[in-house]
Amino acid sequence: MSKELIKQIVYQFYQKATQDVFLGHHFRKIQTSQGDHPLKPPMEAFEDHLPRIEQFWRMQLLGPEKVENPFDLLNIHRKMKLNRGELDRWILLFNQVLDEFQIQQPELILTWRSKIDLFKEKFVKDPRMFNHK
Repeated sequence: MSKELIKQIVYQFYQKATQDVFLGHHFRKIQTSQGDHPLKPPMEAFEDHLPRIEQFWRMQLLGPEKVENPFDLLNIHRKMKLNRGELDRWILLFNQVLDEFQIQQPELILTWRSKIDLFKEKFVKDPRMFNHK
């Protein structure tokens, strides 16, 4: 149940974030196909990326598992040159999605929120994370 719920949440978040006016452009950089509308890519456009994100969150929430291609969350996102508002928007959208699943597994969702807070703290403390224009 938890693995399937994690997958649902990750996909639901990407449905929102890929079309978000503030964040969508970052996701369009990694899409593998255009679809009919370049500003509203289908989930298939992220078929290479979504399994990695799912795996990342399963490891964070359910414990270690064998990883073929591990990745460094901070280093990958550092290259995106986010601004602080975009990070806050990402967290807002992710929490909105978690709200939708709160009743199904409240303990898992609570743990997920605490992980998001932890990552936010790491991102904010990293001086190389944000785009300083």
